[in-house]
Amino acid sequence: MSTAVVPTEAAPRGRLRRRRVWLGALAVAAVVLAVGVSLARRGPVSPLPVLFTLPGYALTDERAEAFGSEQLRGAPYVANFIYTQCRDACPLLTARMTELQAATAAPSRPLRLVSFSVDPVHDTPERLAAYAREAHADPARWVFLTGPVERVAALLQNGFKVAMEDEGPGPDAGRTAPSAVPSIIHNDHFALVDGKGRIRAYVSGADSVTQLRAALRQLANGDRP
Repeated sequence: MSTAVVPTEAAPRGRLRRRRVWLGALAVAAVVLAVGVSLARRGPVSPLPVLFTLPGYALTDERAEAFGSEQLRGAPYVANFIYTQCRDACPLLTARMTELQAATAAPSRPLRLVSFSVDPVHDTPERLAAYAREAHADPARWVFLTGPVERVAALLQNGFKVAMEDEGPGPDAGRTAPSAVPSIIHNDHFALVDGKGRIRAYVSGADSVTQLRAALRQLANGDRP
């Protein structure tokens, strides 16, 4: 399922970028529908499909330390995509992660939670650390990641196949002013990644934690040798 767009000389760069963003969002929506049907079925548990393999990545966590795919290797994790100034979908997405953290606290099945900032220009490690405290995030399990804009955008758009586009004022237009809160197109789905760095399911942020836990059970049961 490719999200690539072949540019032409006559097509404006902004239009091509928007096409890539929305094609990626449509690809995820199609996968969410298919996986949702699978999770709703009763009967023997079948393995979750391997949807995409993530590239290796290295970003910066809320403690201003290097953190990436190497630190997450070997155990599944749930990823979501938020930014600290968001007042739309992000509070709900973060609340869902807080619920999931509480619901998956059993040490017998380690589960990491990873929140990627889609506004890395504003979301410094210090701001993410404050946001993490407000969400009652357990630093041993839930990490918040930021980094260079180009690196984060490439990982989200090409690796996770999710949207990320800033439609608000840029860094030169006073982004640090309180009234200059950016409007960022981003995805409101959770991505379930296995211990080998492969995306196995997307779950809509509008769904309850029960749906996420069902996907996790299907991953655990379906992948047993």
